[in-house]
Amino acid sequence: MHYVGDYAGSLLPPKLLGTYERELHAIVDRLIAQKPPLIVNIGAGEGYYAVGLARRLPSSQIFAFEADEHGRALIARVAAQNHVTDRVKIGGLCTQPDLAATLTRADAPWLIIDVEGAEDHLLDPVAIPSLARTTVLVEVHDFLDSTLGERLKRRFGSTHRIEELWTESRPLSHLPAWLRWVAFTPWRQRLLHAMDEQRPGPMRWWVLTPNST
Repeated sequence: MHYVGDYAGSLLPPKLLGTYERELHAIVDRLIAQKPPLIVNIGAGEGYYAVGLARRLPSSQIFAFEADEHGRALIARVAAQNHVTDRVKIGGLCTQPDLAATLTRADAPWLIIDVEGAEDHLLDPVAIPSLARTTVLVEVHDFLDSTLGERLKRRFGSTHRIEELWTESRPLSHLPAWLRWVAFTPWRQRLLHAMDEQRPGPMRWWVLTPNST
């Protein structure tokens, strides 16, 4: 994947090292194996997931929503560098009507959402019935609202299976094999710092899988 030397939202070094959100690698592999016709990414940053998945899934349509104007410009650049501009549709701030309209484009879409607490508003299956047939990967921002997780669980507990993943530490063994020799050099601490995603504390993701699948 060709990338840019800039970022929007989350830090760039963990992405370049291949350790960014390493906890989700198996989930991303699962998504790729399912080959969903539609993937919606809200809080797309500079396009790490949106463009990366467009590269891996040439038959999928990707909708990337990013509220930050600079982020949208970066998504366009990354998409162009990776020759997927025709399949990555870029939008701004995603509203409930935007999400509802987008999810109706496919029978079994995937939604990847990282929106700093706005998941409370967007993940509303009453306002957006299509969520009942959507697989959702959501970063849950409990540190902003300690009651958020329980509300989401009540909303989706009867229609989805809920799988929880927590953030992990980043030892040097998480580096790509060709870089692990750095553990024996003075660069050790710099690479440990480069892998640090600078989160406010332990965080979790939920994978919400419709009971019908």
